[in-house]
Order: sequence, then C-alpha cells, then structure tokens
Amino acid sequence: MIFRSIKNIYSIVVFVLAFTACAQEKYRNTSLKPINHSEYNLDSLKSVLNSYVDRKQLAGLQTAIHHKGELIHYDSYGYANIERKKPLNEQSIFRIFSMTKPITSVGLMQLYEQGEFKLDDPLHLYIPEFENMTVFNEDNEIVPTKNAIKVIDLLRHSSALVMAEVQTQT
Repeated sequence: MIFRSIKNIYSIVVFVLAFTACAQEKYRNTSLKPINHSEYNLDSLKSVLNSYVDRKQLAGLQTAIHHKGELIHYDSYGYANIERKKPLNEQSIFRIFSMTKPITSVGLMQLYEQGEFKLDDPLHLYIPEFENMTVFNEDNEIVPTKNAIKVIDLLRHSSALVMAEVQTQT
C-alpha cells in the first residue's frame, strides 16, 4: 500500500513538472511509432530546420538526436549572434530559463524507451484525478475535454491545462 502511494506521488510530481507550459500553436498530428534511425531521413530534417533560419523565424538552433545512447545526429543552424553574423557551433552557450521542462522530458522519454508507458496512454492511468477533466475553450468557457489528456499532450504542451491563479481572501 505504501509503495502504491509513493508511486502515485512520484507520478504526480513527474507529470506536474511536464506540463508547466501548455498553450501552444496548433500542431500537426504525427506518427508516434518508434523511430528507426536508419530509416529516418536526416537530410530532410536539416532542410526543414534551415528553412526556419532562412525565413528569419529563428536566429539559430542546434539539434542532437541520441538513440540507445548513441549520437546519431548533431548539427547547428544559423547564428549565435545574428548582428555579428557569428555562426552557432558546439561551443555556443544558450540561456535556458526553465530547466524543468527539458530535464523532465528527457526522463520521461527514457522511461518510454524502457517500455514503462506509451505516449498515447491517457494520463488518468497514472494519475486518476485527471479523468473527466475540464478545459478552457476558445471563448474562455470551461468545458469537458473531448478526449482524455494523453502523456504526449503534456510533452508537446497541448493538453489545454493552464496555471490557475490563486486568489486569497483578505
């Protein structure tokens, strides 16, 4: 019984950390099948990412893909300093304002690779309080969710969960 309580508390902490930012642009639904990197076209990835820099939507970015402990892709795109046209490289330093999201996401993906859960699993399988959730719609009205919130929704910040404002009475 104590083990189950500890497991529930651990699950709650992990998932609360995973959805600190939830409202994002609409996303294109993609396949959630495991990626076999030998079948993956990394040249097309480079082309797509370079297009963001070319269209000046991003100054620059770096990508690294690890699969089973092996670095299978690393590249830099764009500039570390756009005014000076200084290109990004492996020594570039980035200011990251919230380390919670990347650390939690990496931990979750490691558990996913170990087969501990599926990305399409409803969140309420791990945290029962998330069953029968309500969310804000486009008109700022609270409505029942059309679908159960899934683990993948938390990872891509599309669960529609928002941070509640706490009001205190004086």
